[in-house]
Amino acid sequence: MRNGYDPEREYGRGSEGESPPDPRVQSVAEEVPGPVDPLDARLDEAIAAGIKRGQAEKNRRRRALRHRSVAAAAACLALVACLFSIRISPAFATMLRDIPGLEKFVDLIENGDRGIKLALENELMQPIGATDEHDGRSLTVNGIIVDESRMVVFYELRNDMNMEPFRMRSPELKDPQGQSLLAGYSYGDGGEATVERGRNVVRGTMDVWLQPGLSWPDKLTLTVASGEELPKADPTRLSGPSYRVGDELPPEDSSGPEYRVSFAIDKAKFADMKRVYPIGKTISVEGQKITFQEAVVTPLRIALKVGYDPANTKKIFGAGDLQLVDEAGHVWTSNGGQDTTIYFESSYFNQPKELYVEGSWFRALDRDKLEVVVDLDKKRILKAPDDRLKIENVSRSSNGIKLSFSLDNVPEEDKMIYASLFEGGPLKDGAGKSYDGWSSSSGGSMMNDSGKREGYMNIKELPYVQPLTFQLFYYPSYIREPYRIRIW
Repeated sequence: MRNGYDPEREYGRGSEGESPPDPRVQSVAEEVPGPVDPLDARLDEAIAAGIKRGQAEKNRRRRALRHRSVAAAAACLALVACLFSIRISPAFATMLRDIPGLEKFVDLIENGDRGIKLALENELMQPIGATDEHDGRSLTVNGIIVDESRMVVFYELRNDMNMEPFRMRSPELKDPQGQSLLAGYSYGDGGEATVERGRNVVRGTMDVWLQPGLSWPDKLTLTVASGEELPKADPTRLSGPSYRVGDELPPEDSSGPEYRVSFAIDKAKFADMKRVYPIGKTISVEGQKITFQEAVVTPLRIALKVGYDPANTKKIFGAGDLQLVDEAGHVWTSNGGQDTTIYFESSYFNQPKELYVEGSWFRALDRDKLEVVVDLDKKRILKAPDDRLKIENVSRSSNGIKLSFSLDNVPEEDKMIYASLFEGGPLKDGAGKSYDGWSSSSGGSMMNDSGKREGYMNIKELPYVQPLTFQLFYYPSYIREPYRIRIW
């Protein structure tokens, strides 16, 4: 079980049938289909980075930059979405099997988010059962669980058993006007496809985080790309090339129909299901003031809101080992965060007598060290917080400019991969001109036994004047002081 909040997770993409990865290496990248490990401590960095970049893009163009982390080694983010609960009771399994179309999801709800299980036990599931089918392949939305700001979608993909299994690909959620939902989301499945009546069946879940201040529309449409359908005997799929983090990947195939499933949201199911607990406690960590403002409990998560004093001499990137603990010592697991809000699995339907927030360190950096200046032509770093950050390579391709970097001597306790090292906001060039929307993707990896991180950014090819000035999104610099604060 994950004990601390850590806002990172994505994975590197490899072809099917490649050799098993080096177990010492853990990788992240922008979008890759495949199975998800819901208990990884780096689950949420991708979600946090993606939502932050999405918000920056929204402010500039008033539209969402959707963050899709997926698993294969995102998915997530997250995640993820196959992130479900503790050992389920026979009564609960029977209850779920009684909902048409959902009986096959029992095995997915095994190890993870207790709040999801409790929401199901308390009848928050909304059965859907809507399907779109083309050319022998189909997408079904079996059901949803939703509260005021989070939704979990249960989906099912089917195709002929002689073909490669049909998996979730480039999903989007749209409102009745056809506009993309302003949300972060991640998705994943149970890994291996099952075969039922001569058809591959892939069942998975999609976790959707609505941006703060927004509300759900009455109806949503899930769209999924199909791509090329390949036979299982295709040798290029059985022994295709493997990819390292940062390698240029072939473009995704956009052929085939788009799958579209629309479904309504019954808002009465979760109306008024919210409890707010004021905290209002401020701590000082190495002279930096941090205020725990309030906890908001809804059926699918606890939102812990934190504030940082504007007069702080350091920028605080977030808590490193923050967790929620009840009076019996049980830990309520973090499942993400954005800006100054940290999310945890929900205690709404099983509220402990007492709940505490505790931890001992935060990531923070002096405000005069937040810029990194890089000359891409000379492949040199001109300014950085310290000498641990190094450029490994700068290359140009049809995808733009790929900046590869490394980061040394990250402590073992810090499980963040630092893939999205730089802010998604404006980039300034040597002539003082600012550029928005300059980054197309990022990824990274970590060697568990060395404290080293390796990452990359794909930068759009624009008429920059060197050098370029980036703003750090986070960095492995710390302030430390143990704390324990009662929430209720």
